[in-house]
Amino acid sequence: MKKPTLILLILALLAAIAGAIYVPQLFGETEAPVMQWTAADEVDGSQDETDPAESASAEFERTAAEVEVGAPLRDNEPRISAILRGRVINKSRQPVAGAKVWLEIGRANQGRGGRGRGSRPRRIPEPVITNNEGLFAFQGDAFRNLRVSLQVKHTQYAVGLFTEEVGDILINSESSSSAEVGLADLVLKSGGRVVGRVVDVDDNPGANDEVTMGPAGRNPQ
Repeated sequence: MKKPTLILLILALLAAIAGAIYVPQLFGETEAPVMQWTAADEVDGSQDETDPAESASAEFERTAAEVEVGAPLRDNEPRISAILRGRVINKSRQPVAGAKVWLEIGRANQGRGGRGRGSRPRRIPEPVITNNEGLFAFQGDAFRNLRVSLQVKHTQYAVGLFTEEVGDILINSESSSSAEVGLADLVLKSGGRVVGRVVDVDDNPGANDEVTMGPAGRNPQ
């Protein structure tokens, strides 16, 4: 076999190997995982909490079986079928895969006198998990004048709490039965989870002990 032919065969083999590695990464997972919900799945939201970060883990991870279903909305809020799409990234603009995202929906501008009886935000108890590109989506009947609250949890980052005033949403395509809503990127900050055990000098576990954290050397930075 002539040398030029051998070189061409080697190059073709390398190209085939590279294609097998990179092509699936480019085209294999482009669709965002979708969490579908109905009004019957919703529970009372937590927007009245003074510090949602304190109860974030416990409040958002509860399933529908563990949460008492809230009273139905009394003011006949108009709903519209919508798909809410978003992306979770880190501060380096890299996608975060495997993050759990929880959703609450409410009326936009509720804090300006818009909160009436029966108009509490509504939570979808089940989260959606981001794909390798950090993408996620929720599909269901949203308020036409929409306010979105999202919580994101990942073992390698601090818990993220995000709120976006989406405003009026409309179905603007005759070929689609759902409104498409693109949410702003959710940027997670560096952080994590601290796990430990409290014992006395005899290695007996402590009960009802209070554990607090503070900066080393009391440095606020």
